[in-house]
Amino acid sequence: MKERTNRLSGLLPAFLIPALCFIAVLYHNGLIPFGSEKAFFYIDMNYQYISYFSYLKQMLAGDVSASFTFAKLIGGDMAGLTAYYLLSPFNLLFMLFDTANMATAVSVVAICKIGCAGICAYIFFSHHLQDRAKSLILSTGYALMAYMIVYIQNIMWIDGVIMLPLIALGIDYIYENRSCALYIFSLFLGIFFNYYIGFMLCGASVLYFAYRFVVNKTVFREKIGYTVKYAVSSILGGGMSAFVILPVLKSLEGTTKTEYSFFESIGLQTQLRFRELIKHLLVPDPVMYNIEIFRPSVFAGFVVTLLFIGFFLLPKIPLSKKIAGGIITVVMLASFYFKTLYLLWHGLSKPVCFEYRFAFVGGFFILLFAMEFLAAVKLKRLVLFALLAVNALSSMWYINLNYDGLNFEGIGFKDYYNSTKPAIDHVKDLEKDSDDFYRIEKDFRYNYNDAMTFGYNGLSHYSSGEKLVTRDILAAAGYSYTEMYGYYGYGSNISNDALMGIKYLLYKDTYRDGLREISKIDDVTVYENPYAFPLAFKADSAVCDLAVNDVRRCFAADTLIESAWGKNYSMVGEITDYTVTLDNVETYTNEEGRLCYRIIEGKKGFIDFTFTAPCSSNLYTAVIIDGKLGKIKYINCKDTELKYYPDYYDHATRLLCQM
Repeated sequence: MKERTNRLSGLLPAFLIPALCFIAVLYHNGLIPFGSEKAFFYIDMNYQYISYFSYLKQMLAGDVSASFTFAKLIGGDMAGLTAYYLLSPFNLLFMLFDTANMATAVSVVAICKIGCAGICAYIFFSHHLQDRAKSLILSTGYALMAYMIVYIQNIMWIDGVIMLPLIALGIDYIYENRSCALYIFSLFLGIFFNYYIGFMLCGASVLYFAYRFVVNKTVFREKIGYTVKYAVSSILGGGMSAFVILPVLKSLEGTTKTEYSFFESIGLQTQLRFRELIKHLLVPDPVMYNIEIFRPSVFAGFVVTLLFIGFFLLPKIPLSKKIAGGIITVVMLASFYFKTLYLLWHGLSKPVCFEYRFAFVGGFFILLFAMEFLAAVKLKRLVLFALLAVNALSSMWYINLNYDGLNFEGIGFKDYYNSTKPAIDHVKDLEKDSDDFYRIEKDFRYNYNDAMTFGYNGLSHYSSGEKLVTRDILAAAGYSYTEMYGYYGYGSNISNDALMGIKYLLYKDTYRDGLREISKIDDVTVYENPYAFPLAFKADSAVCDLAVNDVRRCFAADTLIESAWGKNYSMVGEITDYTVTLDNVETYTNEEGRLCYRIIEGKKGFIDFTFTAPCSSNLYTAVIIDGKLGKIKYINCKDTELKYYPDYYDHATRLLCQM
């Protein structure tokens, strides 16, 4: 009883030690909430997640739908997005903060997740070691593992890392002839919180069960019984998550998440040089400065690294454990090294940036073998506390190595939210007594998910889980797109906006003919589009025969409306009298029969369009640029100031200049 009480007393320090270490690094780097110039936002946290969490707050408050939303592209279900980003129980903490203070909320959630990872790891290690100090060395190493530090920005993945020690403990209970409930429910929750990391947890579960199968000293017949219990429990744990997985699979049909690259990479292709792999594992370099060339983030402190090596060298450790541990180590190294195994861990699809997303599994096994070393040796209490301090400090060193000087983003979110919300609320007040459908768009944005941030119907959205067909519809209508997102693009023409039901436009720098100014709030002018279409309207059956690929982007809405109504509509005129001068550029016809331009290799190329512009109308253009070109330096509109420089990320019908 005294021993159990002693172990339980380690739960609080298991949370506090890693949490305080992480807080210390945030404080040292002046990150919110300990400074005002840097927010704990980096890449997708800034571009996506803060908007999703803002939408979640509105969802839980009952202000927006949990099943379907018009706050992304032309509208869509929420199953895939919710299951991937929003099912973490830690997200409930966002309800304690105003949306404007999302930067502080994210930091608090990150701290709590790191602390809880320490608790769950401590529960697992103390079960085996029966020693508080030894367990704290390992639990702190797990909670501050390089994976936690590098991938905490993808905060929805961390719940799976938290659950892994409990899944492993549940497997231990199976071998100890105890209840299977811990394994079943921890596996279920790991998949439920994030199905993507849940897939990796299933792989980790198989490896850990295999390790225990080899090192367990019972007779083979009993091991077969454990295997049956494990298999049945795995089916139950995975099956319980079917109510999440099945709708998600349906929701993700036709998205980039279902574009598999595994079968194209079967073989012995490698991900990185073996020398680079070993070097990074032993003396890790910072990786957050370039998210496209990540290395496996498994570092758990220098002490843990030495204990891991000691596991294979210590004579007291049984040979069976060393062989099993060696096989697991080889499997993980091969998974990091060979592309086929690498993609297998990632659900058969190559990840975009933030590579080696399964690396936490390798980190767990490093700590497991370090645990076997500590279990085999006796060390004085003072030595153990010294090892704990050294390991925690080396983990803090690695955190700071990644965070020091990094270009954190998101510091302007609070100001942007507070300055934009009054204009959005004003539009909502205008429509509060109406049941009519309408959309809002703007010529400014914080990110491509502003519609979700503020809870209005919009066209812009950024997510890898969005259906490509909806993006293609917007592209055909003249709006901008890439593989990951579609967006309004600072203004299409009035016909396209009318067709899409954009009734209100919030402008800071732009104005278009045909709009009616209704109010001005600070530096935001609110315009009404009197031509906005309703959500649904009657159309001639001839519209079904319209080939989308034959529609020119600047005239998409005119063409569609003329086909739907069977009569001339044409709100947008066309300039046909122009000349084109090419400088180091050649023409060719693409597969769709379109005339295209490409730069001749060797030097820069320019296209000079010369035309006489109408004196009373705005000018629009739709420039579609192949990714290989990247960017056009300028479009020459004689004697008129240009509004933008088109590039690969800007395919929209855009206002070229105002006349």
